[in-house]
Amino acid sequence: MDFSPRKRRKDFLIVLILLCLLAANAFGQSGGGYQVSNSVVAGGGGTSAAGGYSISGTIGQTVAGGPLNGDSYIVKVGFWHAAEAVVLPQFDFDGDGRADISVFRPSDGYWHIIKSSNAAVVQQQWGAPGDVPVPADYDGDRKTDIAVWRGSEGNWYIIKSSGGQMLYGWGSSSLGDIPVPGDYDGDGKADAAVFRSSEGNWYIKSSKDGSATVKGWGMAGDRLVPADYDGDGKTDIAIFRPHEGNWYIINSSKGTLTLKQWGNSTDKLVPGDYDADGRTDIAVWRPSSGNWYIINSSTNVVTVKGWGAESLNDVPVPADYDADGRTDIAVWREGEGNWFIILSQNNTGRLDNLGLPADKPAPSTRVP
Repeated sequence: MDFSPRKRRKDFLIVLILLCLLAANAFGQSGGGYQVSNSVVAGGGGTSAAGGYSISGTIGQTVAGGPLNGDSYIVKVGFWHAAEAVVLPQFDFDGDGRADISVFRPSDGYWHIIKSSNAAVVQQQWGAPGDVPVPADYDGDRKTDIAVWRGSEGNWYIIKSSGGQMLYGWGSSSLGDIPVPGDYDGDGKADAAVFRSSEGNWYIKSSKDGSATVKGWGMAGDRLVPADYDGDGKTDIAIFRPHEGNWYIINSSKGTLTLKQWGNSTDKLVPGDYDADGRTDIAVWRPSSGNWYIINSSTNVVTVKGWGAESLNDVPVPADYDADGRTDIAVWREGEGNWFIILSQNNTGRLDNLGLPADKPAPSTRVP
């Protein structure tokens, strides 16, 4: 028998190749439940679990295999890593990453939109007096859809930007319901949802599977501030209690409670991602002083900025108008129809004009 060093090296290489092929085969699976132990996992250490699979490992390296999706983890081109949070566009009707100047006119049900991509003005009749505008991305195409909630019927009427229309029956104004659309299930589509003030319950219809979730959180008189405060790509159920000045937030990532005292009963609530860390920041606009008070979630540092005036009938309309991932401070001056925006990208001012008195600016639909 040949025990020469050359022969041993050859045998070692054969065994190594076989092991690599077996590893590649294991990570090439899709569907079903399986477990990989004592292997190489990006991030290394502990156990990572999602959907129907679990991985235990200690070494942060790449692994073989194609795309595989799970509830919380994804394998992309051979890498195990945490799934990226899906952030729904806000008031971006043309899909260019920038919020569009837009209003809903309750008197005739018309939407007026200035597309930021080409400055074209769109006018779309969709709605009637008494309807509540609820623009959001209901079809998951990264564009905000024109939509209204008709409380007298409990119907959601939606024009899908991808084509066609949608109709949901969910909620009723006769029961004291308030529409609170958001992506509560993290599938990249806005869910129809209402808060029933008479009960303090949230009723959420999942766009993923049509299932209903009922969650008791809040009471009559609370103001509703659902948003993604923990950066997991899911809208968190949240309320602001005016007589206390407290924010009560259920973090969807862990089910834990965040309680923060910030603001008073006369403040306008303007949560948004002002520091671009992927998490919504607690923020208020104080009409009496025109000041914005923002707690940056990335640093816990407070930003105070004077912008707008109650005496001029300003309405806060925060949104990301310059596509830098940060919510921009902005107000709409009702008597003039002027939009005054501070672009966070370069800290410069911007002025646009759209709207008449009694119009409802689209971004103001998220300002309780």
